Formats: sequence, structure tokens, C-alpha cells
Amino acid sequence: MSVFWAGYLIFFGTTFAFAFDGGAKEAYHVMNSGLIFILALDFLLRLPFLKTPTQEVKPYLLLPIKRSRLIDFLLLRSGLNSFNLLWLFLFVPFAIITVTKFYGIGGVLTYCIGIWLLIVFNNYWYLLCRTLMDERIWWVLLPIVVYGGIAAALFVPDDSPLFGFFIDLGEGFITGNILTFICVLVAISLMSQGVHLFIVACQIHLVQHRTHHPVCADDTGYGDG
Repeated sequence: MSVFWAGYLIFFGTTFAFAFDGGAKEAYHVMNSGLIFILALDFLLRLPFLKTPTQEVKPYLLLPIKRSRLIDFLLLRSGLNSFNLLWLFLFVPFAIITVTKFYGIGGVLTYCIGIWLLIVFNNYWYLLCRTLMDERIWWVLLPIVVYGGIAAALFVPDDSPLFGFFIDLGEGFITGNILTFICVLVAISLMSQGVHLFIVACQIHLVQHRTHHPVCADDTGYGDG
């Protein structure tokens, strides 16, 4: 299945490279203007496949490890998950065809690193939403409101600045702009810390629930750690 998806993305990356070429904008500008759609699709693809750290932490709660360190480890593992590399099968061939002629292999490398970091950020955004939804189902409104607001900001104005923002972001990746990478890394750090805090809060809530409902605690089979 993974080989199928890899081939599928390579095909589309190559196709987009030639389809977007020859217009008023460079092909990579056209692709970058649509990065928000890639991020939204990536978010949806994660829903049926990936577990949250709240779910993954349960088998380890009996181990003599501090809960905060355990959560940090699971979050780090999530950031390095091979799923976050999936979109590179789309962007690497696209960049080789469109970016190399202007910025060389260095531009391709920094562009792909930037795209990977953007997907890692999206991974933590997904984990934040899933952690909240696992705690209270009405949190499903959060991504709906966010993506609905983004869609309105993209299509209601005649010339949405969001398209320009993502074009500039992609340009910063291609040119290896240090400030662009620092901003993305800070965003990743803040989002991962947000996930960490909410997971800890969920665990505290679970412990309190077991304290007041000991029968439920026996049914789960997990200790308070």
C-alpha cells in the first residue's frame, strides 16, 4: 500500500511540475500557493491511521518512568514518524524539475527540509486536535472552525493575502532563509508543548476520574503511574 501511495505521489509531483510550467508564475510559486490544501489533506489522512500519544501512553504507565519524559519521548517519536515523510514523494520530484534550474540542488534540499518541517508542524496540530477530541467530542469543532475560516479567508477576498503568505513561505524554504526556518521551528516547538500540556491535563483528569469511580479504574487495567 505504501509503495502504491509513493508511486502515486511521484506521478503527481512530476505531472504538476510540467503542468504548472510556462505560466505567469514559476511552477514552484503555484505549488507553494496551494500548500494550505496539502496541509488540510494531510490532516484528514491522519484521522484513520494515527494514534494519539494519549492512547499510546497507556501501556507504559506502569513503567518506572516519569510521565512527562514518557510523553516527550512519544511526541518526539511522532515527529520522526515515517508518515511525515510521505509528502516528500510529491515534492522531491517536483522540486528536482522546477527548483534545480534556478537554485540548484541546494535549493531542492532546503525546500524539501522546509516542507518536511511544515508537515511535522501539521502532525502536532493534528495531535492537539485529536487529544482534545478524545477528551470532549465537541472539540471536533476546532479544526472545522479553523479550516472553515481559512477557506473563507482564501476565497472570499478577490486577492487573498494567504496565497501570498504561502508563496513567500515556500520561497523562504527554497532560498534557505534562516528566519523562515527559525519561525517554523518555533511554531513546531510551541505546538508540541501545547500537545504535551493537554496530554498531561487529560491524564490528571483520568486519575481524578478513577479516584471518584474506583470500579472504572479496575476495568481499565492501568495504574495511575
